[in-house]
Amino acid sequence: MAVSKKIETLVPKVKREAPSCPSFIVVEELRNTIIDFCVSTDIYLSDLTLLQVISGINEYESSDLDIPVGTELNHIIDFYFEFGESDNQITEKSLARLEPKSLIGTPSLIDAYGKGKPKYYAQRNQETILFAPTPDKNYSFYALYSLKPTSTATTIPNIIVNEYQETIVHGALYRLQMMKDSPWSDIQAADLNKRMYDKGEAQAVRKSKYGLVGAPLTVKYQEFM
Repeated sequence: MAVSKKIETLVPKVKREAPSCPSFIVVEELRNTIIDFCVSTDIYLSDLTLLQVISGINEYESSDLDIPVGTELNHIIDFYFEFGESDNQITEKSLARLEPKSLIGTPSLIDAYGKGKPKYYAQRNQETILFAPTPDKNYSFYALYSLKPTSTATTIPNIIVNEYQETIVHGALYRLQMMKDSPWSDIQAADLNKRMYDKGEAQAVRKSKYGLVGAPLTVKYQEFM
């Protein structure tokens, strides 16, 4: 298992600008920043994970994927059938197109296409994934998805610590300094930290989307504890 660092190791960096803030509040805002950072950037990716779909079943839970302890499914990036098959990539569709007819009152792809080899998917939320057509037999394909820490996570994977530590610190400081009537409130400093955080987040989005220079974007699992 790859090594992760405790979120609390970033506390001293935050307290340079907010020395009177209790450490437990700093940790909470660091965690909230990391969650938002992962949601916005898709920078923390899974390895390709084998998913088995079963004949007649078009709805699957995130628990069917190999989600590391202390993390949650963030976004599905891609599904691929086993390499060597033709048309091996499954296309994402809007949720409205894949919801059952009874929920939205109009025909969906599930209704229209009946059963067959899945061609489309939609992510309803962090727990549920839909496929269409409904599988006509058992299939195996690979999932690539991004992760985010749970609200109780205490560690942060090294890929984020090593490359985005300062960005996360800026984000946590912004949250703290915007707290009304606290001893560490500082609107002017919060504005600067927010701009620095936004800059770092934008760089991470570009790297995640376009694969710019740096560490590999697909990493081994690093558990949040």
